[in-house]
Amino acid sequence: MVSDVTIPAVLRSVSFAGPGTASASQYTTFTLLIVVGSYLALLGPPLKRRSPRSLAHHAYYGVGALLIAAIGLQLAFGSVDGIRVARNFHRTQVRAAVVTAGIDKVPDALLASSLGTSGLPPALVRSYARVLEVHRLSLYDSGAISSYERTAQADEKRGLFSYTPPPVTEVLRPFDNQTLTGRVTLDAGVRAGVRTAGVGFVLAGTGGQEMELGAAKVTYTGWILHWNTTSVANGRYRLQSVLSGTQGATTRSAPITVNVEN
Repeated sequence: MVSDVTIPAVLRSVSFAGPGTASASQYTTFTLLIVVGSYLALLGPPLKRRSPRSLAHHAYYGVGALLIAAIGLQLAFGSVDGIRVARNFHRTQVRAAVVTAGIDKVPDALLASSLGTSGLPPALVRSYARVLEVHRLSLYDSGAISSYERTAQADEKRGLFSYTPPPVTEVLRPFDNQTLTGRVTLDAGVRAGVRTAGVGFVLAGTGGQEMELGAAKVTYTGWILHWNTTSVANGRYRLQSVLSGTQGATTRSAPITVNVEN
């Protein structure tokens, strides 16, 4: 039995967007084969008992020719559109990789259009990318990356270089030399596997006097603290994240510089 969904779906695709869209689905060929099998089943036994000039005889071959032509068109349009879509997808991925590599420098509009993140704040997307970078992860994988990993492992065994693990804690947001205004979000990352009792932030001015900004809350994007920059005077400050270990010891991140302007 022919599905009451498959054929209308193909017809709607052809009528509204043309054969290209109809051939975009990987199930379109399967749908056409259902139609072919259904017609062959309805035609019944071989036509050797029927007159060569009968209407059924002509209909049999006419329907067969029509279906063969439809399958041929499907193969032609499917191949052309498949290659075109694959080429465009590859270009999109290459562009996204380039944007991700320079994610701190590209404009927000280019970031959203290239990565498809228009529904997320650009600062949050940049923090995601920073988390991946800290943990030596990548948004992309290919045979080339796997080859690089094998080469790096072999070079490490030969003593050509040593792996440097990511810092125990690091300020992920804001970025170094960023200007802060009003209420901002501070985000700190912690290296995987580190036993943590808590994370906070400290701020130091030009005179060296430090101020504790408070304890952060752990989220799926890191340790987050919302801070109102109007609590300090305008100026240049040094910001650090502070990790408190389960044994009472504390570890500080490398400092970054932020500019407060209200």
